Amino acid sequence: MIALVVVALVACLVLGQVYAVVHAATTSDAAYRQVGHSKVAWILVAIFAPFGWLIYLLWLRPKLPGSGSTRVGGRSSTLAPEVTKRRASGGTATTDA
Repeated sequence: MIALVVVALVACLVLGQVYAVVHAATTSDAAYRQVGHSKVAWILVAIFAPFGWLIYLLWLRPKLPGSGSTRVGGRSSTLAPEVTKRRASGGTATTDA
């Protein structure tokens, strides 16, 4: 039983690191520049830093444009862009033509 738990934990750690490295490598350079970070540096962190991939996935990935979520009021939101804009502007309705 303990061996199965250890195998599952190791598999999660390895797959998490692989996912972080692949995501970091396939995200555009412009997305990193937009949030003020270096793509190469984060790929190296995800590969070589102990649990650097976890920091990448939990801290930087949500900030990257196009990652599937945006930060609004300290919470993650997957709302439509017009709703996110409306909330970010203090509740006033905005329309995009």
